[in-house]
Amino acid sequence: LARGGRIAGCEVAPGANPRKLGSAAVYCRPRSAVPLVRFEIRPRVPVAARRCSADVPQLKDLSAPTMKEQAAFPFEMMWIYVRRYTTERHLAGALFFVMAAWWNCCVQVLIDKWNLERPPQPPVYDLGWALLPHITWPYLADLWNGVMMAGSIPLALFHREGPAIVRRFFLIQGTMFWLRSFSIAMTLLPPPYEQCENIASSSEIVALEALKIMAGKRWTCGDILYSGHTVNMTIAALAWNTYCTDKYLPKGLCFTLAAGAARNLWCLLLMGGYFVIVATHFHYSVDVFIGSLLTTMVWVLYHSLCVNNPAVLDKMPAVLKWYELGGEHTDSDDDSDTVVELQGMVHHTSHKGLAPDKVESGGV
Repeated sequence: LARGGRIAGCEVAPGANPRKLGSAAVYCRPRSAVPLVRFEIRPRVPVAARRCSADVPQLKDLSAPTMKEQAAFPFEMMWIYVRRYTTERHLAGALFFVMAAWWNCCVQVLIDKWNLERPPQPPVYDLGWALLPHITWPYLADLWNGVMMAGSIPLALFHREGPAIVRRFFLIQGTMFWLRSFSIAMTLLPPPYEQCENIASSSEIVALEALKIMAGKRWTCGDILYSGHTVNMTIAALAWNTYCTDKYLPKGLCFTLAAGAARNLWCLLLMGGYFVIVATHFHYSVDVFIGSLLTTMVWVLYHSLCVNNPAVLDKMPAVLKWYELGGEHTDSDDDSDTVVELQGMVHHTSHKGLAPDKVESGGV
């Protein structure tokens, strides 16, 4: 670092100058489940170089961190977390996601306004309703959806691929919102949920009402095919089953068993969520079927082509390559997508009368 090198996955503490000979606090993400590790590094001047050149400064021994440095450690780590999740690619993905959600909510408001002009119609026959018991607990589907989404937050924050998971969530969830906005408007099915009351009016402003839906201050009844709750639950379960595997976790029987238990738990939660959506008559069975099938197809397709197949990704549009890899794939604040590797830490020195291979390398 003192000679301009770089460690992938590491961040220098704020205010430190890595090009200035001395000590600096560096935070690295190792190949383990540990979120961040703090290292104190000090470049070691080669012994042969000290004998041959008087220009190399002598370094003092690394002293223990002061009380001020110890107190600043949590804030430095928080700053690193903020940087990792607020890159240009994250902001672009968040904008895509928010715009897709807002447009989907606009279509939902329009559908309710259209339903005001139509005579009320009873729900159509549904096979899932005939086979499953009717649950009348209000808002159970909303509660189940919230639990599954909130339970996925630790995976995004503490997984070593957390920033990549968040970016891919923005892209895939936003894509599903865009697709849903067309799907719910193509065929207007009778609202299935008896406890939902159409509160739309002809004088309301669609754009503002859409913002109220996003804030949880308003609801709609006519957005039927396909189910947005199904999309949310399916993405949460797919994230756990994709990233909670031996490929991303440390080796060991305990980690393998814990990962398998987590994957099975989220599969059970997903099946329970499907059951709740249909049994409460929150949606028709076909809404759940199409939503789960389409979400799984988009998730598998993106990961197969853009995540696990670099040769195919290289042929994709430039914006998609940038979103997945970055500008030149050298961003230090997005290095959580890779494991910690030492890169370019060899310093070649040439002194008069001293062969380069006799010079000792620096140490960390």
